[in-house]
Amino acid sequence: MFCSPVFSGLKPGTLKQVESEEEERKNRRQALRMKKSRAINALIKLTDKLKLEQVLEPVETLFVIKEKATNRFKYCGDGELLDNFMKGKPLTSSLPARKNRYSSLVASKSTEKVVEPLTPQQYRYTCGVGSRKSLSEEQRDALNNANVISTGASVAFQVDR
Repeated sequence: MFCSPVFSGLKPGTLKQVESEEEERKNRRQALRMKKSRAINALIKLTDKLKLEQVLEPVETLFVIKEKATNRFKYCGDGELLDNFMKGKPLTSSLPARKNRYSSLVASKSTEKVVEPLTPQQYRYTCGVGSRKSLSEEQRDALNNANVISTGASVAFQVDR
């Protein structure tokens, strides 16, 4: 009979019990490092996948991550982009195709919203019976002409149209 080994690892979603705040801080820092490492590995997998799939139109990739606290760079790439980055040269020899117009549009947009109040006599509904009345006037008239029928605990409204 084969018995599977017992793993003493934590269940997903449970926090490790710590003795001090320093140990908790260390665990959080380690978890963030692992998260960053997984993200970098996912980017590396995507670049390798691009290299394999883009046979007719080959691509070169480069991504750079700068750690603010230590001022270190982590980078991964291939081809001329990586060579130029490592030598400190401009990444491309040609002019950029165009600027990103979206960021300039977002920056130029005002944050204040202008709201124009509607006047009650404006925007009449012009179809059907009673086309000269607005919707609010029709609803007010219907409620004023409604018959109220009360039978014990329930109340019913009957609207004639």
